[in-house]
Amino acid sequence: MTLGINTRPTDEELASWMPNTPHSSWAQEGHRGAGSKENDPICRCDFCAKLRREFWEQQSWIP
Repeated sequence: MTLGINTRPTDEELASWMPNTPHSSWAQEGHRGAGSKENDPICRCDFCAKLRREFWEQQSWIP
């Protein structure tokens, strides 16, 4: 998906662009964050979503 000007990505888009979080490595060993799918190693818990959002906002030129 292409983002338009001043468009913020959804949590799902951020998860697909930035799959690695502290919980992602645990998912490979059987620990999964809340909200993740059983065969999906990307953690989608609120904590990881917040980390991705904060990182994106720091790196983004969008105010």
